[in-house]
Amino acid sequence: FRVPIFELMKMFKFNVPTVAFCKGYIRWTGAPVGEEIRALVETIVRLSQGESGLSQETIQAIKDKLNGEVKVEVVVTPSCPYCPYAALLSHMVAYEACKANKCDILSEVVEAYENQDIADKYQVMSVPTLAINESVEFIGVPNEENFVNTILEKQKAK
Repeated sequence: FRVPIFELMKMFKFNVPTVAFCKGYIRWTGAPVGEEIRALVETIVRLSQGESGLSQETIQAIKDKLNGEVKVEVVVTPSCPYCPYAALLSHMVAYEACKANKCDILSEVVEAYENQDIADKYQVMSVPTLAINESVEFIGVPNEENFVNTILEKQKAK
């Protein structure tokens, strides 16, 4: 399934550079360099294999309980060794939502140095910082269950 870039830019507010997958619901804003390259490669591998690596409980919760829209922003830096784990978790949750025909989770990894406006918006002092629907919910890598439960609590009605 291909969507022309100009249509994607109309659908979503894109900063440049942006790397996007899954109809634009999984994306990196800023160059995925340094430690982030691991998350990019692992995301590509998992998407190509069709396996997220998430627990069956998480996958079932997404299928059963997701009925609203959620925007997850994971603010990262290239030198952070923990950021790839937060990025991958967020991306795989969005992927599972799309697999369940509920493309309602937008997962965006934001490189803080290249997108200072977003880092300032969330007053980022430590990374990874995860904002859900424009509210900081986690600093550090959340565990899978807490992350998904927070997403489900914060979802907005369509």
